Amino acid sequence: MSIVDIHAHLRRNSDQNLYEYEEQIQDVNKNGITVRLLSSLRGESLHMQNLAVLEFCKTHREFLPCAVLNPREESCGKELEWILATGAFPAIELDPLEHGYIPENEKKLEDIFRACGEKGIVLKLMTGHGDRTHPAQWEYYIRRYPGTRVVFLHMGGMWDGYSTIDIAKKYENVWLDTSEVFELPLFRYALRNVPVERILFGSGFPERFTECSISFFREFQELSEADHKKILSENAVRLLGTETR
Repeated sequence: MSIVDIHAHLRRNSDQNLYEYEEQIQDVNKNGITVRLLSSLRGESLHMQNLAVLEFCKTHREFLPCAVLNPREESCGKELEWILATGAFPAIELDPLEHGYIPENEKKLEDIFRACGEKGIVLKLMTGHGDRTHPAQWEYYIRRYPGTRVVFLHMGGMWDGYSTIDIAKKYENVWLDTSEVFELPLFRYALRNVPVERILFGSGFPERFTECSISFFREFQELSEADHKKILSENAVRLLGTETR
């Protein structure tokens, strides 16, 4: 069965200032990942970390590049222009926890949501890790830009899972990612309230073990084989507009 991993990070060795490329290759091979959407949260600068991911993905076809933007940076607009000009990034990740901003206070997010909607780029939004990542903080933009497809990362996590699912239920442009989701009742709540076509597999590697993220689905005998395939690959293929390789 094909597996498309919607959410993983390229680790950077802080002692040597080098990216752990081989770690990624070994993990996808070990766990049978067909395609992995990869981003980096560490680097000399946002541009250099986005460039590192892009260059790696060019030579390793089992990976797709996901850019990262920080609306607090003055260079955000310039970086967005570069991302769009490459035509290579199917997704952009926003992480207010990592970058220290409050979503509703950042005007540059309007430009990001607008551009992604116009260009068909998916936005991955951090949720479930405190007051900078509550799903309601993203709802203003989701409502204003219905043509922009977004993914709630971690399905709201341990803090905001149920409210995240409730918001996803309201908007057809919202998908849910399963990385870091290990609460069985929460996932069953998602299955009851959101179409299975809008649930995506994410590993959360290397912060989480890919094997555990995959084996989580074995607990749900109510999932048909067809639904299993949708979550593990087919939904992501349709969302990203890419074929499994």
